[in-house]
Amino acid sequence: MLSKLKLQTYFSQVLQAKKKVILITFITFALGILYAFTSPSEWTSSVKFLPDSNEGAQIGGKLGDIASIAGISGLGVGDDGNRLSPDMYMDIVNSTPYYRKLFDQQLLYSSGSTIDIKSYYEEIHSPTIGQRVKIGLSNLIDAAKGIFKSTDSESGGGYPYEFFTIEETELVKELKDRIELHVNRKTGIISVRSHFQDRVFAASVSTFTKEYLEDYLNDFANKKERLNLEFIEEQLGEAKLKFKKSQDALADFSDQNISLANERSQIRKEELRLERDFDFNIYQNLATQRQSAELEVEQSTAILSIIQPVTIPALRDSPKRVRIIILSIFLGFFFSVAWILRKEVLKIIGEIFSNKGVENQLSS
Repeated sequence: MLSKLKLQTYFSQVLQAKKKVILITFITFALGILYAFTSPSEWTSSVKFLPDSNEGAQIGGKLGDIASIAGISGLGVGDDGNRLSPDMYMDIVNSTPYYRKLFDQQLLYSSGSTIDIKSYYEEIHSPTIGQRVKIGLSNLIDAAKGIFKSTDSESGGGYPYEFFTIEETELVKELKDRIELHVNRKTGIISVRSHFQDRVFAASVSTFTKEYLEDYLNDFANKKERLNLEFIEEQLGEAKLKFKKSQDALADFSDQNISLANERSQIRKEELRLERDFDFNIYQNLATQRQSAELEVEQSTAILSIIQPVTIPALRDSPKRVRIIILSIFLGFFFSVAWILRKEVLKIIGEIFSNKGVENQLSS
């Protein structure tokens, strides 16, 4: 503990160097004002939604009910495993396909026109002071390693893989800090937040992210239903052709043997009629199952319930100018006092370490 005498001594030293304290504090205060009023305004737009807890209903029963009639299997649609865990949503939004689609998307901004995100960063976005320093250092490194940049920025060479250039990779890093997704484990509510210098553009990115996630979840949820629907439609087409063929065969036989009344012709006509009726029953059952499958696909697409829709923010999110200015004053005063009392501070730190060394020796 510091004695009262030492504290009075330290206070006296600071008071004697008050001009230096005022000067350093004023400099940091001026830098704080400069930073606060030259940093571009940032806006945050968000959307909140709740994943649908309905796991789907069995509309027309299992789609394999007609297997005994048509010899078709594999039409059953299960309800398990057709929903993704919310823990995976962030991985979906941070995935390469998401950013690739985002790069190709035309997004609305304040002028009323649309722009892709690469052009937005080239034409509208203003880098902060820290970003300018980072860009300058990056350019120096790239200039020193020009050969690596020219090699890495080439196209993917026709390989069947996703490929990002250096510029796109840097943009992805930037966007990961600007597009956030949060899952509330207690309520299950999902929040998507976008943070950009254009308020309308921020709302557009939030809307795109929500729609991309919804499309992905819908595609995952009704994948089985869509596959079954496609399979049924394929079988229905074949059954329709077969029914038409058996119907034409019966009609042709009846026309050619209209005047014959022998037993053989009657038996053959009855066989053709039974074949036509059998093919018609298969066709009719498949048509019924297609309607059930279509309803299941439609029901499995309504996944997200919107709680808070996307809105254009009215107030900027940053920079928080008052906070920056107060923090700059505090830092200026703190560092000036620390510099004036640097000898005493180093002495106290040395005593602390020496006392610890003595304690370790005694304990050993």
